[in-house]
This record gives sequence, structure tokens and C-alpha cells, in this order.
Amino acid sequence: MTVAQPYDPASHGIRVQTHTRTLPLRVGTRASPLALAQTRAFLAELVRFCPVLRSMHVFEEHAIRTTGDAVQDRRLTDIGGKGLFAKEIHEALADGRIDFAVHSLKDLETTLPPGIVLACTLKREDARDALILGPGCAEAAARAGRVAPAGGRLDPVAPTDALAGQSAPMPTPPDRPCAVAAPPCREPLNLADPGAAFAMLPPGALIGTASVRRQAQLLHARPDLRITTLRGNVQGRLAKIGQGACDASLLALAGLRRLALADAATLVLDPAVMVPAAGQGIVGVTVRAADEELRQLLGAIEDAEASHVATAERALLAALDGSCRTPIGGYAHVLADGSLLLTGLVARDDRSFLLRRSLQGARADAARLGAALGASLRADSPADLFA
Repeated sequence: MTVAQPYDPASHGIRVQTHTRTLPLRVGTRASPLALAQTRAFLAELVRFCPVLRSMHVFEEHAIRTTGDAVQDRRLTDIGGKGLFAKEIHEALADGRIDFAVHSLKDLETTLPPGIVLACTLKREDARDALILGPGCAEAAARAGRVAPAGGRLDPVAPTDALAGQSAPMPTPPDRPCAVAAPPCREPLNLADPGAAFAMLPPGALIGTASVRRQAQLLHARPDLRITTLRGNVQGRLAKIGQGACDASLLALAGLRRLALADAATLVLDPAVMVPAAGQGIVGVTVRAADEELRQLLGAIEDAEASHVATAERALLAALDGSCRTPIGGYAHVLADGSLLLTGLVARDDRSFLLRRSLQGARADAARLGAALGASLRADSPADLFA
């Protein structure tokens, strides 16, 4: 079947050629509720881009259970790293069982398998991490007056140890409240100290997380906290928190928002307090490198800003070349003047070392910025951190 794909020149300035494809197109995704929600949102965007597709049976969804989903009793670092969320999906893509795949970009390995490429990235959802308090912890925090007021905001905190000439605060957008559905408190938090962002956590609180990045930053701010492994899909982790498996946990706000669960967040953490994972909040779509036709179609709906920040963040990861056990954070965003500010972090998960730096430059230099910042962080970190 031949399907004309007119692109809107007024908004994008280009036109996609007519494509001849065998329909339906088979799209691969993880089987989790969040992955399915992201995939369906992406397919809806494709249909919005090309309205003629609405009347056709164009897409066939293939939910694929990955090793990362199947093994829930151990950290990803113990079973092979985050690439396990894409391994089986990319095998299906390479074998021709699916035509393209939709992923959370932060779950993709830095170097994709041979013959697989990133075709496009979609507009970034909120990249920040959210703190979720369990019932007992929330009640104790409210009694102690530690919970931030509803609608309150985290003040921006300047990144530490910034590269010479590149130190800059990471502003919080003024229209984004940082506390969601939280009980009132007697006085606001003092966020000049990043540890104050976690002031609502009682001494020795048990935090459920499987992320070494989150663990390292938590323990650096609050060395008294205890860590336990908490894995599973978003709904499953929220249920475990509610059942008292831990006092609190951290989840990506993007996932909560995409599942209409943002009200579960007690506090949303500014990236200056908790540097997000590289790619957090961005949906990426992979295809076979040889499928030029589909690459062109998908590339036409790429979000330019998401492409720039993803390029910088993934170049940072590539330069650091850390193991899956290395706590690494990477967050880029476009400033008011149109330039790109990239912040990177490396640490040990036992709080014995943490280094955070930022670098600013032109969006067109995103890859160079990531490589330069990664090289700087790597040069001033213990060599065994990347073993």
C-alpha cells in the first residue's frame, strides 16, 4: 500500500516523500504499563502528524517481556545493566519481527547493537525525580513540620565544582510547582543546603531504590539514610511503598505524569539537588539502520530540543564509559539565550566520592559539550570508578 505522508512546511519547513510500506507496521515495546502508555502516545503523535493514517490499521503493537522486567529480585547492576530492558526488543528488531521500537531513552545502552540506530526522540517530559513518602513517614513528617507546603518550590542551587567560566545556577521553571498534594508545614524548607530537600525524611529512614545514581546522591546529602532494593513497574513500587516496604522512594516524575499518577509525589526535586539520569523523560525510537524509508518517516517528527539535549547527555555517558555500577547523572537543558547547559555527575554509591560539573555552549555543539564534560569528570575521578 502506498501512503502519502505530507509534512507541514509551515511548522517544520520540510516535506516527507511518499512511502511504500507493507502494513501494519509492527512496533515493539516493553510490556510494562508505562512502556505501553508511552508507545501509544507516540503512535497517536504519528497519526496526528499524518491524519490519513486514522482510517487504517497501520500499527501492530508487540509487547515484549525483557530480562530486565523478568528479574525483579536483584538490581540491574547485578544482572548485566540497563541494556537488559532493550535486549530482547532489539533482537526482535534485528530479526525483522518488528519494524521499530519505542523506549524510555534512559533505558537504552549508550552504544546500540550493530545495525540498530536511534531514529528520533520525542519532546521531553519533566526530567526531575520525585520523592514519595510512605504513610508512616508522611505522617511523621507532617507532625514534625518537615513537609513542604503544597504549591511550594525548590530554589535553584548552583552546581558544585563547575568548569572554569561555566558555573551557572540551574533555574526551576517558574510555572512548575515542586510539591504535589503535600500536607502543610509550619515553615518552609531551607534549600540553600541540598540536604534540606530531604529534611522530611526522619533519621535512619529506609529508602527503597535500585538506582545507584539516586543512592549516591541521597547518601551524600543524608549519610544516615538506609537503602533497600525496590524494583518493579511504577504501580508496583507505589503499592510497596504504601504497604510499608520502605519509608520512602524516588521515581521519575515523567513516568508518574504519563500514568496520571503525579499526585503520588510528595516532593519534586530540582535537578540541582538530584541530577537526573541521562535521557530521563525522553522517549526514543529505534529502527534498523538499513530501513532508510522508516528512518525518514520517524525522523520527521523528531523534537529538535530533545535531540540536542539527548545528544549531549548520551555523549557524556559515552565519554565516561562507566560500568553499570557507576553512579552517573546527566542533564541538559536549553537556556533563555538559546544555549545549552549540561550538568554531569559521577559518584560512589557509598557517599565517599561525588563530583558534579557543568558546561555551557551552543546547541549545535551538543556532542562536543558532552564529550568535553565527560572527559573532565573522568580525569578528576578515581580511575577504579570506571572499571
